[in-house]
Amino acid sequence: MEGKPVQTLVSIVTVYYNRGDLVADSIGSLLSQTHRDIEIIAVDDGSTDETYDRLRAFDDERLTVIRHQNQGFVGSIRKGIEMARGDIIAIHGSGDISHPDRIARQLAVLAERPDVGVVGCYVENRNLLRNYSTVHMPKVGPDAGRQLAEANFLMHGEVMFRKQVYDAVGGYRPFFRLAQDRDLWLRMSERTGFHIVPEILYTRFVRLDGVGGGRPDRRAAQVLLSNLAVHCYEARCRNEPDPVDAGRFEALMSILLNRESSRILALCATELAIAGRSDEADALFRRSLASRFLTVPLALFGLFKVTRLAGSRLQGRFLRYLVTRWYEAKDRRERRRARQATESGQVALPAGE
Repeated sequence: MEGKPVQTLVSIVTVYYNRGDLVADSIGSLLSQTHRDIEIIAVDDGSTDETYDRLRAFDDERLTVIRHQNQGFVGSIRKGIEMARGDIIAIHGSGDISHPDRIARQLAVLAERPDVGVVGCYVENRNLLRNYSTVHMPKVGPDAGRQLAEANFLMHGEVMFRKQVYDAVGGYRPFFRLAQDRDLWLRMSERTGFHIVPEILYTRFVRLDGVGGGRPDRRAAQVLLSNLAVHCYEARCRNEPDPVDAGRFEALMSILLNRESSRILALCATELAIAGRSDEADALFRRSLASRFLTVPLALFGLFKVTRLAGSRLQGRFLRYLVTRWYEAKDRRERRRARQATESGQVALPAGE
């Protein structure tokens, strides 16, 4: 795909909320794209810091900045895409970095492959919480929908797609305040093909205020909504009504909990207990117990109940020790996988090694 450069307007849409210190590098990476025929629509979702002023400080006619009262990511990105003039939409996560050739390389795929409507790439994931980096290198087969139902192989911020396909499926659904990307990709997979550019074209940062490092209740909601997106996809594949469109989602919670999501909910409940939010922890524990896979949730729920008798301070100290040991073990596993990937010729970047 090294032919003549494609002359197509690409609309890059990015949403910001209180990330003023990240604006310069992130927006700068978009203005430095080798494909020059772009418009950048930056939506400030009611930031209370200097984000809006820093976005407005750029002097480039390709950048449009809009601001509205806080309404969440989905409402903001829908508004940005509605304003887009290009036939191609590229998403860019706030604070992330798009490498200089990202837009050109992804656009070349769409120009040469009319059967493809969604394009991703390899992504460097920098975890700023635990100080290591890895590279996400997914492969997509002929049945992208089934693959997405098994695991979401896209990070979200690195994705480019045809606006025509986006409009045909109804865009991001407001119900999915989290996991909105997986729901959208699954609906798109019913109409178009997916492709991954086998190059690192995007750097994504895991921060404390993101889903991956943020509040436990937010991570728990992410798990449930992600599972619901898959359930909706499978219902549509059976030619049944979409449960969200039919308003039947609450009754589905017990069947949406698989082994992994049940364990994550229990861990999130434990973190709520550590933070002193016992009533919320109790409710989330009970939700995790709706699963058929009860070993970890029952064990953690039992510890939560027993240690509660010792008082909130002792309970918090014990549960914090337990969760810290779990995350340390998880980090060791991830670092070991990163080293193995390096030794096998794949790309992995554990910090400090």
